[in-house]
Order: sequence, then structure tokens, then C-alpha cells
Amino acid sequence: MSTETHIHYVTVAASETDGPAYVTFVCLADPTARCRNYPDCGCEVWDEDGEDDGTNDPWKHTHPSVPQPKCWLQEWFANEGTDYEGEDTLDGQPTRPHHGPIEAYFEGDYVSWSFIEKETN
Repeated sequence: MSTETHIHYVTVAASETDGPAYVTFVCLADPTARCRNYPDCGCEVWDEDGEDDGTNDPWKHTHPSVPQPKCWLQEWFANEGTDYEGEDTLDGQPTRPHHGPIEAYFEGDYVSWSFIEKETN
């Protein structure tokens, strides 16, 4: 198990309407964290491959990473781009609330994420 401090948390609760479940995202990272330092170019795609090409830019993009006010995941969660698809859904709603740290991955056209530890209710 990693000793890394978790910085991304999600809370999931059933919707009070027929809409998708409520998914709330919080990033606890400080301004120097990797998730808050990324290209500010408006390009649709930039990859994080973890290899050093001599630019010291973890995103491997032609435009340099710069400090940002928000985590790169925030917009995905704010725009409902990260629906909850847990195993405990019934008609698209979670059968119980969830809260905990997450791992997230950019999949090209969307972000996938999952809880990484035992969740707390």
C-alpha cells in the first residue's frame, strides 16, 4: 500500500430526481502539486506518460506546464463528465452514499475514476 497522502476525494449520493447521482469532487492539493501544474494552451489533449524527455514537463506537451488555480480534474467533475458507475447502482443511483479518496485517469474522451481505499459512509 502506498504511503502517499491522498489529495482527491469524491462523495457520491443518490439524486433526489431522476437525474444522475450527485458526485462531488474535492482536491486538497497545494499549488505545487502535479494536478495543479499543467499546460495552459487550450489544446484538447496532453498526456502524462511519466517519462523524462529533458523538458522536466510531466505532461509531455509542446506547451509548458504552468501553475493553475484549479486541479485538472475539477472541470471534468463540474461538467458531469464523471458519472458514478459503481457496482452498487440501481437504476443509475447508488444504493448507499460513498466517500473516499480516488484515482483518476484521462481516457482520451473522458475521465475514469475509482475509489482507492475502503470508503467511509
